[in-house]
Amino acid sequence: MRPRNHLRAAWLLVALVCGCNIPITGMCLQFDGDCSSSGPSSSSWSVFISGFPAERVDRTTAAGLGGYHGTLHVGDTVSFRLVVQIDSTLPSPVTIVKWELADSAIARITSDSGGVGKLTAIAPGKLLPLLANGTPYSSVAACDARNVCTTVADIDIVQ
Repeated sequence: MRPRNHLRAAWLLVALVCGCNIPITGMCLQFDGDCSSSGPSSSSWSVFISGFPAERVDRTTAAGLGGYHGTLHVGDTVSFRLVVQIDSTLPSPVTIVKWELADSAIARITSDSGGVGKLTAIAPGKLLPLLANGTPYSSVAACDARNVCTTVADIDIVQ
């Protein structure tokens, strides 16, 4: 391949990866929908935040984008993980994660070892979105002991 074709191929890859919006530090990488290939040998990818306590989810009322409503109390601490799942395999944690909040007046989050984001609720308000490696996530997963997960699209922090 000539150098000019290498450059075109590199830009095509950047456009494809950024179009998929897959979060990896320093890049716009997040498979979220139509970026998996089609056909019998295709893989489907998802990258999401997990760790919301399943017992704090109200499954009687839908909220947001097909998710449910969750509640934390001031003083609660939750450990979140950014995970990637390929096909139906068990999710794998992303170990290099910079955690941030859209609103740091209602909660604090620290980036602990192994990619864990430790969030502490400090004041009433709406929590989401969370930012992992600079990418905002407007929902999180709450998984129970049997590994049945629910999407939480609305989190309130209350007294």
